[in-house]
Amino acid sequence: MEITKLKYFKVVANMNNISEAAKRLNISQAVLSKAIASIEDELGVALFDRKGRHIYLNRYGELMLNYIDSAFRELNEGERIIKELTGIESGQVTFAVTFPHVMPLLIQNYVSRHPNIKIKQYQAISERATHLILNNEVDFAISSSKIEHRDISWEPIIQDDIYLTVSKEHPLSQCTSLELTQIKDERLIGQIEG
Repeated sequence: MEITKLKYFKVVANMNNISEAAKRLNISQAVLSKAIASIEDELGVALFDRKGRHIYLNRYGELMLNYIDSAFRELNEGERIIKELTGIESGQVTFAVTFPHVMPLLIQNYVSRHPNIKIKQYQAISERATHLILNNEVDFAISSSKIEHRDISWEPIIQDDIYLTVSKEHPLSQCTSLELTQIKDERLIGQIEG
């Protein structure tokens, strides 16, 4: 059924008069009558009892009106929610991160420009982040390692240099760059910025 015809049906049902409903809808009486007849033909049952110039919903029409009202409420609510979720000034952004300590720096500027956006963050290892993305539970994920899956596009957003400090006597002191495998057997001390 066409949504326009269902809107016409609602107006006629509320006014109990085809000619008055046609005036309100700014269409001809013939077009409105044809739309109502089309709905009744599609359903295979009359929805109105006609008495002179007035028409009244019968039991099938009342039942149909209840469902149409319910459908329009649901459509309006769906539209409202989608507009809220995708709106620039309101809504929610949901994401997963594998290294949450960097997120405040990455989103600080965005949050200051859009204070009404709700931020929901999951801390997740890459496997969990992949699961969240594939199940549409998050809008995106930020990970320290590449997420490889045929249904996921992965793009680097920042590159961070990692530095190794050794004594001048250490065999690696002459290197200008290293592969991580070269230090796999070394005892390391990490520095945490505080």
